[in-house]
Amino acid sequence: MEKAYKHIDLTYLHQFSNGNETFIREIILISVEQTANEIKNLRTFLETKEYKRIGPICHKMRSSMGFMGINLDVITRLKEVETLAVDKVEELEQHVKQIIEACILINADLTQVLQQDLN
Repeated sequence: MEKAYKHIDLTYLHQFSNGNETFIREIILISVEQTANEIKNLRTFLETKEYKRIGPICHKMRSSMGFMGINLDVITRLKEVETLAVDKVEELEQHVKQIIEACILINADLTQVLQQDLN
């Protein structure tokens, strides 16, 4: 797969999997499903002002996004939100909204990958 995507770079995933298309698709599908669920949780916890529950979600997302070659800005923002959820909740909402927007775009790219041949 040589197509360039705006929000992901699957180079590492291809290297890690030795180009195993089935494995790559499984990892991408899991990532899309998990990210969609985490977006839902982030929105819920923002609405209910359960800010302490946001940090662990961002930590989990940051850990799993490395395989997808996610933009470093998104990874950095996830790390920032982990800290803000504990110390500075007043800054948290805008950061989480930006993460949600970025994750929606990431999932769109990953879904596009699933709809095409990987070779």
